[in-house]
Amino acid sequence: MIVAAAVIVRAIMLVPVRAASHTGADQQSFQAVLSAFEKANPGTTVTFSSAGTAAGTKLSAAVKAGTPPDVAVLSLPRDLGLLQSLVTAKTVAPIGFVASTLDRNYAYTWKRVGTVQGGLYALPFKVDDESAFWYDPAVFKRVGVQPPQTWSDLGRLAHSLNSAGIKPFAIAGGDGQSLAAIFANVYLTQQGPVRYDALAAHKIAWTDPSVKAALREMTSIVRAQFLSRTTANMIGSGFAAAVMQLFRTPPKAAMVFGGSAVIPVLGTKAAVAARPASQFDTFAFPRIAKAPARVVGGTDVVVMLNDSPAARSLVGYLATPAAATVWAKRGSFLSPNAKVAVASYPLAGSRTMATQVTETSIFRLDLAGLEPAAFRAKLAGLLQAYVRSPGRIDAITKAIEAAASSA
Repeated sequence: MIVAAAVIVRAIMLVPVRAASHTGADQQSFQAVLSAFEKANPGTTVTFSSAGTAAGTKLSAAVKAGTPPDVAVLSLPRDLGLLQSLVTAKTVAPIGFVASTLDRNYAYTWKRVGTVQGGLYALPFKVDDESAFWYDPAVFKRVGVQPPQTWSDLGRLAHSLNSAGIKPFAIAGGDGQSLAAIFANVYLTQQGPVRYDALAAHKIAWTDPSVKAALREMTSIVRAQFLSRTTANMIGSGFAAAVMQLFRTPPKAAMVFGGSAVIPVLGTKAAVAARPASQFDTFAFPRIAKAPARVVGGTDVVVMLNDSPAARSLVGYLATPAAATVWAKRGSFLSPNAKVAVASYPLAGSRTMATQVTETSIFRLDLAGLEPAAFRAKLAGLLQAYVRSPGRIDAITKAIEAAASSA
């Protein structure tokens, strides 16, 4: 569209659910990226609108009204069904013109995420890493331990910390996400991506031996002797409260599971007042099987609804390391673009996770996020029940399977 000699690109930013309370910061950072695009492309103006957590509904309404934005950002796995329906309806345009850029700058697994029905329709831009632990390097050094590489290493680390009088883990059992994410990581690393995809599609029953094996493995860390709180308190713990078990002074735990979702919590008054975020680092979810590193999480993907030179220019720019670097330097961001300099990230924990997500050969969307909302809520409750009573594994997996079947 040419208006007063300026090319107008209408872009809509849809922020992830977990970042909803930090929507303002995410908007400002994305707008900084768009400003850099405008500066690099004189005469081009991007009009920006944020749809918040109701993004899918608002975008669907705009499409039906015949007024879609030229470019949109969808949050996966939440908006995966919407993306698939837009592709089926031919409402979004293929973005094969950036395929060569992805081949140069991204691991193949990220191109796979953007491929729908055999065509490239989505550009992964922002990653939510759910496969990392934050830890206190000073505590590790004092006890004489190193970040673990394998699941056995993690078990030995937990015992060493516990023997030194330090509770190894803080885990948010009450946020409806952390226990499911731990299970997803264990299942993917233990059983592999083929079985993971089959379970997500309910082609494998939740009573399958592979599910029980993953649940039993999961309890090797989610056990009372290793937790900064009693099991009962952990079950009711919200995410921010669990994070502060590590970041408070003195700390109540040496590690907290949470990945990139921890970063926004670090900006809260309580965390800033406790200890500098620069004192902490992350390590990847340890390998269980002899296989390449794997990452579970979510990603914000860019899609093009109106195929125009200006829209192509914006999508192409967002695929470059220059675009991602703008946001990386501002924090609360991980890019799947391997050409973004690791030094661009302000925190050691972010730098470690950025390396993790760019070097992984296998990325999978969060398992619970791929499920219907009704089942997702029941799964969270049943995983809490399992942590309380692991001896009831048969009854609980039957209940999970019943919930999955009814959903």
